[in-house]
Amino acid sequence: MFRLLSFFAFAILLFSSCSKKAPDTPPATVPERLELSPASKTVLVGNTTNFTISFFNNQGVAAAVPSNLSWSSLNNSISTVNEQGVITGIAAGQTSITVTYNSITATALITVTSSTVAERLEISSPTNSINAGTSTTFTLTYFNNMGNQAPVPSGVVWSSLNSGIANVNQQGVVSGITIGQTTIRATLNTIVANAAITVTANQERLEISPGNLNISAGNTGAFTLTYFNSQGMQAPVPSGVVWSSMNTNIATVNQQGMVTGVAVGQTNILATLNAFSASASVTISANNQLATIGLSPSPILEINKTQFSTVTATGYNSSGGVIQGLTFNFSSNNNSLVTVLNSGIVQGVEYGTANITASSASITSPPLMVQVIRSANFNGGFGSVGVGKLKIENGVLK
Repeated sequence: MFRLLSFFAFAILLFSSCSKKAPDTPPATVPERLELSPASKTVLVGNTTNFTISFFNNQGVAAAVPSNLSWSSLNNSISTVNEQGVITGIAAGQTSITVTYNSITATALITVTSSTVAERLEISSPTNSINAGTSTTFTLTYFNNMGNQAPVPSGVVWSSLNSGIANVNQQGVVSGITIGQTTIRATLNTIVANAAITVTANQERLEISPGNLNISAGNTGAFTLTYFNSQGMQAPVPSGVVWSSMNTNIATVNQQGMVTGVAVGQTNILATLNAFSASASVTISANNQLATIGLSPSPILEINKTQFSTVTATGYNSSGGVIQGLTFNFSSNNNSLVTVLNSGIVQGVEYGTANITASSASITSPPLMVQVIRSANFNGGFGSVGVGKLKIENGVLK
């Protein structure tokens, strides 16, 4: 019995032991490390340089670079390095630079050279040709004695060998003055760079179309303006164009290029922008466009039966001017009372009232009233004498 109880106690103890939770696994670590960049550098004899150093902790994360670093050169006769990591070129050759932190190291290659190249300047520009009156900007690039591009030092002086053709300011902006070719120069101490520039004629201009506009007095017409830039390319018309007429007694023009004929004749219309202009002619002819017709006598013509009279028609333009040489067609609205010939001769046929009109093209005059009357002499009382008129209107004797 005792043995059986002991067995059960042992089994419980063993089960309890097996059911305990396993301890947490510590996070994985990586070796700390140092890195030098770039992997290699070149320095002139007597000059100094340095590498960039980075430190990564045991989690592989970049961290602050420790302060207790140790620097060394594999060959101090080629280059040396101080405790701040500044490398000095001693003699031509190649060696390695090592930085150490505790047992961690990083190495990079250093090449020391005694050969140098001449410093130089280079000028580049978007174009080597500009129009007179326009400008462009030249760009300057500097290369140091290692042949590497570097910021342009201060003290560069820009100049033009012929400022009458093109000049340049100290920011490299070149302005064309007159037609020709010259050289733009940039100077830094004894270093010189040159670039040629050609100045051509400014092709900026205005053109007016049509070249000649024909309108009649009192009417309007429009000119169209086209603008060409300094390269001779058509472009939107700039603001500031001024329109004018050389003779406003013949024609006027507004600032949209709309011309109004004033009197018969010819003049020029100008469009001006800054220092250049364009012109076109305008011819004003007599206004022969019929607008209205007037009849005379007016407003009433009285004639006797069988009597003849003459009605005159006159054509007018929109300005009220008389138009010569027109042919008119006359008509009566009641030929049984009044007849009219195309020559304007009217005859009374019967007593009454009729209307006469004249037309030309699609224009018709206002009606002229013609009354056919009967006249007779009479003797009045107290010795008075005179002429009496009898007329019929609407069938009524008056």
